Amino acid sequence: MMEERISRVIELRSSRSDGSSYQVFEDSELIGHVRLKRTMTCDKYIAVIHWGGEETISGKEFDTPHDALDWIEKYREESRVS
Repeated sequence: MMEERISRVIELRSSRSDGSSYQVFEDSELIGHVRLKRTMTCDKYIAVIHWGGEETISGKEFDTPHDALDWIEKYREESRVS
């Protein structure tokens, strides 16, 4: 029996013109946000996942919005397997 692999498209869309907030979509479903956290010394990004009607915050700070997006993708994939 062949295993069917389902392809999912996850994309990051800027929701503010200043790059401080992004929406994360899987196909057309909103699955999370990436938010900018500004400090005196640097900017970091926080990943937030929408899952089962609740928000899960990564608890980590990322250097780029794409690093936060990678964490969201990994978390979603691990949650599907569990």
